[in-house]
Amino acid sequence: MDTSSLLLFFLAFAAMAGGIAKLRNRSFIAWFLISIFLSPLISIIILLVMKPGEVETEHEAPETFTYTGEPNTSNDSYNLYLSKQYKIEKNEVLGKFIIGDQSFPDVASALKHAQELDIKQSEIKKSTLKKDGSLSCAKCGGSNVGDTKECRYCKYPLIV
Repeated sequence: MDTSSLLLFFLAFAAMAGGIAKLRNRSFIAWFLISIFLSPLISIIILLVMKPGEVETEHEAPETFTYTGEPNTSNDSYNLYLSKQYKIEKNEVLGKFIIGDQSFPDVASALKHAQELDIKQSEIKKSTLKKDGSLSCAKCGGSNVGDTKECRYCKYPLIV
């Protein structure tokens, strides 16, 4: 058996280790390279002994909440809606209330900010989803790719 045949046989076993890795939800390329440096046979044995990797799942769209009453921060139901919709959380280390990357000294100011965001959000006109999956801008009518966040023509937010 000549050197080139031996090298080809070695690479085939390394590729087989990569294939087994892929079947066990692991990286093909990483295990192919490990097999080249370690040994394909040792890599295959390690892969067969290891637990399968976790399967990556697609991220779901963020949950949105609805509120149909009077938008007044003296209403507990509205405050609860705002705290869920805008993910108001208290940071115990800072002793402040957090919305995104902004912090507020007390819950009243955080709720006020969330209410302002909610009012701005409700003023935005809804985009139209076309049959081909594209979005029609509510402001200028421009056609945009379905997963775009803002209109490519006028930069208006695209909300379905």
